[in-house]
Amino acid sequence: MKKAVIVGPFGGESENSWDHGVHTTVRQMFLHCGMVVDYIAVEYDENGSSKWSDGKVYIGGNPNKDFRIKLDYPNEYLTSISVGAYVEPTDHFKSFGPFGGNGGAYWDDGTYTTIRRITVVSESVINSIHIEYDDNGTLVSSTKHGGGGGTTNVVDLDYPDEYVTSISGYHGRNLSSAVVQSITIKTNRTVYAPFGVEKGKEFSFPQTEGKIIGFHGRCGDHLNSIGGHLEPTSSLYAVKTIGPFGEGNGYLWDDEVHSAIKQIRTTHGAFVSSICTEYYNDDGLSEWSKKHGQDLEPKMSTIKLDYPDEFLTSVTGYYDSINEMNDYSFTSLTFQSNRRTYGPFGREFGKRFSFPSFDGKILGFHGRSSGYLYALGAHIHPISDPTPSKSFGPFGGRDGDQWDDGFYTTIRQLVISSGSIVNSICIEYDKNGQSIWSSKHGQSVGDKTYTG
Repeated sequence: MKKAVIVGPFGGESENSWDHGVHTTVRQMFLHCGMVVDYIAVEYDENGSSKWSDGKVYIGGNPNKDFRIKLDYPNEYLTSISVGAYVEPTDHFKSFGPFGGNGGAYWDDGTYTTIRRITVVSESVINSIHIEYDDNGTLVSSTKHGGGGGTTNVVDLDYPDEYVTSISGYHGRNLSSAVVQSITIKTNRTVYAPFGVEKGKEFSFPQTEGKIIGFHGRCGDHLNSIGGHLEPTSSLYAVKTIGPFGEGNGYLWDDEVHSAIKQIRTTHGAFVSSICTEYYNDDGLSEWSKKHGQDLEPKMSTIKLDYPDEFLTSVTGYYDSINEMNDYSFTSLTFQSNRRTYGPFGREFGKRFSFPSFDGKILGFHGRSSGYLYALGAHIHPISDPTPSKSFGPFGGRDGDQWDDGFYTTIRQLVISSGSIVNSICIEYDKNGQSIWSSKHGQSVGDKTYTG
């Protein structure tokens, strides 16, 4: 059975909030209205039993009319609620950036249906960029943004099925002005480049569900900065809030929803005493949350995600009594991304918990804490195709140091040294066309070495 999704509330802000919880279905509703809706009362069905909401929830106003909505339970059920409101039209796309320097002249290509081709001319920096857009089937070519010279790189997209989802790169000073020094183009299918030289300060477009439909930035003799216009599809998948999980007290906190998680820092020993998270915002900049809990334990661990390709999908752990007053805190936390598992941080004893498993990425945490971390929940953005990797094993003994090569596009070859046992293994991976060798796991003291 699918889990409930929370939407809203929609309307104004008030100090008084209410929540009827989750029930089997709705039987009927009463509304008292004047110029506004003054109150609402709901009869729910709870596994065949009638359950009314807690009295009438007053919102204010001067009531003068009663309305009753009685559903043909159980065959009829509520699917949606619409309201009247005064609204101000807004553009459906989001703009962010530009990232880089302030030199040169500002340019903005506007927004189109999608992108057909991107031409990047580069040397040690990005000299220019030129984009061919598709506008409802018509080719629209931008002007060349930047100067001449350098190596020409052309990215032909398999439009309309392939589209640009994000751009990352580096920017820094070139003589007297700050310029874009490298660009990496990510689509819903693959990654192109990097073009240029990866040095300077790293930047990245926010990683959201959607496609880039236009660019803007600054340029002169080189490309000084670049930003984008994104058509979001994330509105199709509402953010779900789960938890918090745990049995401790403490103060409620909520980091709210961000674009992505960059890194997580925990303090742990016998118990997990604090957590602090660095998030990416819609503007592409990152910020640290407040530290939830205190550094009362001796060990500190930091998880750095390979943003924007890696994202957090779930958290599991254990919690137990921390004192004679039965205050509970986490004894360990384990973080799962779409690529690998981090942890456990702490000792796994007590009562186990796990975030519900569904396809999505964590965009924020909430919970309870004071001296220690007592409870933890998350805001999760469902995604239609997270293409997560699956981890299994390891199989064998428990001795030796743990190692994890991480996640790559594929494997090119393996080098195995063995005698009566396997002494070592070394793997050559492929990451978007680039060869990456792992470190040697074990020692080459065997009689035979196999390469294949």
